[in-house]
Amino acid sequence: RTLQEFDDDNLIPAFGFGDKFCTDKTAFSFYPDQRPCQGFEEVLARYTEITPNIELAGPTNFAPVIREAIKIVQEEKAYHILVIIADGQVTVPETITGPVRGDSFLNELPEGLREEARAQLHGGAQQTSCNCHKETVDAIVEASKFALSIVVVGVGDGPWDMMEEFDD
Repeated sequence: RTLQEFDDDNLIPAFGFGDKFCTDKTAFSFYPDQRPCQGFEEVLARYTEITPNIELAGPTNFAPVIREAIKIVQEEKAYHILVIIADGQVTVPETITGPVRGDSFLNELPEGLREEARAQLHGGAQQTSCNCHKETVDAIVEASKFALSIVVVGVGDGPWDMMEEFDD
């Protein structure tokens, strides 16, 4: 609500990302017709409607939602603030076995048991190649050429150390 004071038209484009459908490739509008929400209350209401039907899945990539914000700034030729609310940091560039969200507790296991437990938890291992870190860095660099500020709000226990790198 703090940022609402800076919004002169009370129209807030709202997007989701990181779900099982979009994975690390795209972002989805809160409305199928791409219309913005009217005020912060509608963002929260729509979020509450959408989230019970979404299954989060890794890897985490901020690039798709950053590029959506860039498109809006280009179309409207006006300053915008992109607020990203995320439950984890961007996935490092490596091959990941299985989903990465919701299994961070497995990191407490001895290394030899970790992947076996992850495969059992998620019903078998699935190899996914991700260069999410580079894609996010490239999108941030691209966004720096526009009238766009990016604010990341972390929810949950992180880890969040990579966010400091993006701040630089």
